[in-house]
Amino acid sequence: MEYTKEDLRKVFDEVIKQAENKGYIDVDDVRRLAQNGIPIIEISKKKGMFDWLRYNFEQWLKSL
Repeated sequence: MEYTKEDLRKVFDEVIKQAENKGYIDVDDVRRLAQNGIPIIEISKKKGMFDWLRYNFEQWLKSL
C-alpha cells in the first residue's frame, strides 16, 4: 500500500501524541509506525539519536 506524505504525517503525529500522553514510546508504538510505512527503526539509528540518549542518560545519572 502506498501512503501519501499527509497519511504518514497523520499517523506519525497520532502515535507520537499518544506516546507523549503516556509519557513513553513502547514497542506497540514502534510497530504501528513501521506497519504504516514509517521506517522508525532506520530513523532511530541516526547519530543524533544516540547523542540524545547519552545526554539524557547523563542527566539521569546526575539526578541520582
